[in-house]
Amino acid sequence: MKYKIILFVLFIVTFCHLTAQNKNNSNVRLVELELGMGPNFGNTYNGARAEIGSHILSEIRLNLNRVPVDVGLRFAIGSFSRKGTSSYFFSHILRHKTLTTYADYNYRKFRNVNLFGGVGVGFSFIDNEYKSTIGTGPANHSTLICRSAVLSPRAGVEFFNRVRLTAEYKLMKKEYATFGINLGFVFGGGYRK
Repeated sequence: MKYKIILFVLFIVTFCHLTAQNKNNSNVRLVELELGMGPNFGNTYNGARAEIGSHILSEIRLNLNRVPVDVGLRFAIGSFSRKGTSSYFFSHILRHKTLTTYADYNYRKFRNVNLFGGVGVGFSFIDNEYKSTIGTGPANHSTLICRSAVLSPRAGVEFFNRVRLTAEYKLMKKEYATFGINLGFVFGGGYRK
């Protein structure tokens, strides 16, 4: 799986390099804020399939002058769960708080549509909540707080400098990794008038 992520990032970088435009990008506003939300999908782990979860996010970005690159800092809160049945029933709920720095290349070929791709690195704090029942016995409950480094490639499209649709994969320990789709609303940013 790690090789697929590395190949995906190399593809994005190569695509952006080969399609680099000659347009002067100095007419983009310096700072923008994005607020968004969307579903996230966890991996199957120990035979238990993940149910669709959700997350909310805020990201502040700095658009670099004269180059089609922006850097940002994102804070996201999300959760998803797994349920399994074998000799016993269990419920596994994962809640994560993630802080990630991103660098994106913006392919500003069109005035109202902006394609972008990038990668982020950061860390995540995860609350692992387990509930299990063996037969008709009493339920056992435990919560563990864990940490994990995050590598997060992403790609997306921005419409009218206000609405961003992003697909991203948060590569962490297998138990915690998620794929997410975000719908975000941007304040600030865009082209100068």
